[in-house]
Amino acid sequence: FRLVRNTQISGSKAYLTGVDDEARTYIRALEALGQQDYERLSVQEARAAAERSSWRLPATARRVLLCEARSLHAVLYAPRRRAPRAGLVLYLHGGGFVMGNAASAAPLCERVAQEVGCYVLALEYRLAPEARFPAAPDDCLCALRWAVEHAVHGGWDATRLAVVGQSAGGNLAAVAAQGWKGQAPALREQILICPLTDFRAERHASRARLSDNIVLSAEAIAWFEQRYLRRRADREDPRASPLLASDLSGLPPALVITAAGDPLCDEGEAYACALSHAGVPVRLERYPSIHGFVELWTDLKQGELA
Repeated sequence: FRLVRNTQISGSKAYLTGVDDEARTYIRALEALGQQDYERLSVQEARAAAERSSWRLPATARRVLLCEARSLHAVLYAPRRRAPRAGLVLYLHGGGFVMGNAASAAPLCERVAQEVGCYVLALEYRLAPEARFPAAPDDCLCALRWAVEHAVHGGWDATRLAVVGQSAGGNLAAVAAQGWKGQAPALREQILICPLTDFRAERHASRARLSDNIVLSAEAIAWFEQRYLRRRADREDPRASPLLASDLSGLPPALVITAAGDPLCDEGEAYACALSHAGVPVRLERYPSIHGFVELWTDLKQGELA
């Protein structure tokens, strides 16, 4: 494991401890705007707020239909200069399983496509509560099958596939890697950014320690869970809580990125440890920042480093 650390900065609020100056400034700006009380919003209001941060798709991107029966779409980013045997990244956006779309992470997907020289498939998996668990995990496996079946026509190497996701997308990336286990071709990599890996909040100290987090509070996580899961028993299903899978051996190598100021930090690191104990090659990096910092690289240097 490699932990990326800066000098910890103490503060009167727990979620200011362990984050760097830029993250602290960002948090203060959010505090000035006021807490986003998800429990008081309708799904439509929450999605409207999230869509204000969406981006226009670049010229290198085009929408593709993956499954007509499900009306399942994605945005495919093509590299201007393909690397030899260019692979494909399946990118899964965040948004608590309720919000977000392929445009939410357009700058990140475009940057990966152009700097790595690979294709990026940003999936618009079905959202809750209209499509509750396990619809989103099923959509991720459908997207992987599409990527394999269309590799020759699309121009990428089907033996060079990776799953990447942030937050709820990190959860889905982990679940997709588990669901694809044993299928050919095997995935080359899983990259989990600030992932939710266990819906049992009481099992992880960072959930309690950072419950009043301005970026992602305990109330917000509960609001998402109530709309995503069908029943409380779904918490125990590994397709919802990948940390609970009985056998993690044979999964693809993992890069797990966590943030010290993120309530999901402990469960992300617990999943990295569980993977390692199962014999999976793991690189764990903890940054002194906040939930979602990687997509904020223009504002936060830690996001640029990650």
